[in-house]
Amino acid sequence: MSAPRHHHYVSACYLKHFALPCDRYGRLYVYDRVTGKPFRSTPDSSAHQRDFYRIAHQQPTMVEVDVYAELEKRFAPVLAEVNERGTLPRDSLTGQLLLEFVATQAMRTLRTRELVRSVFDEAHLIAQQAEGEDEASFAERLKRWRPEVTDEEVARCFETRREFTDDMQARGGVVDQTTLVLQALELGDEVKTVLANRYWILGVASDGAQFITSDEPVRLQPATNARLTDPQWLPSLEDPDTDVMVALSSRLILIGRSRAHHRARVRLDRHQVAGFNTSVAFTARRFIYSIAPTFVYLASDGSVVDGPMGLMHSP
Repeated sequence: MSAPRHHHYVSACYLKHFALPCDRYGRLYVYDRVTGKPFRSTPDSSAHQRDFYRIAHQQPTMVEVDVYAELEKRFAPVLAEVNERGTLPRDSLTGQLLLEFVATQAMRTLRTRELVRSVFDEAHLIAQQAEGEDEASFAERLKRWRPEVTDEEVARCFETRREFTDDMQARGGVVDQTTLVLQALELGDEVKTVLANRYWILGVASDGAQFITSDEPVRLQPATNARLTDPQWLPSLEDPDTDVMVALSSRLILIGRSRAHHRARVRLDRHQVAGFNTSVAFTARRFIYSIAPTFVYLASDGSVVDGPMGLMHSP
């Protein structure tokens, strides 16, 4: 059997909950924000890229086959059960698997790959700027910034930076795909730990309204009743003023808050569903996925309208 070449950056076992029938080959409506054109597809034929997880290894497809495929076998039944029952997992192990899905999905998208690559590019620039600086100069600069630092700490920091600089120079400023793939796996473990510290509830769509998802399924947005005074504020996983939200199906969304909530389920009215869909649509990298040809979103005047025409196009 040949190794798989089409690697999903959004799991098909997740996207199937936005398809009819609910399987990998069900009908899925896709909207392209770049062209502004809708088309039909299936979960299996969507959100994938050739050799996206291929690495320089004796088994180059091991991440796709032995890591992500195995993870999906574990959390796919959890997603199915939550959507069927309409309730959160009742035991901690199943709850951990649900968070594992959120964490890995957040770290495996195209945008995350681009972000991590940009971090390495910035690191290469820093390495170039630091090239040739001796330990005495480094110590003087560090102590101006942190006067309390000890000579031992200076030496340790200088050695760490030297190793980092040598590594970046060896790369020539070009980070390889193997590094990016493995970095995403490592970050996924860290994100799961952060997510475990949140309080999770389910949001249920009111009758006649349906949630959508995108090629960036995990949303970070201002928490309900958050008091944001900094105009430069950006959401983050560890910020108490940030909610983590991901649509689990056209009917349910998972909401992670920094503060406990008195209910495990909340019903979202048509306006709230439209607000969530609007944020999903405008933060999608390119593709929006829906169970129906149209979905509700908020117009510029705040009214609820059916889309998606006039909403998606991004020049």
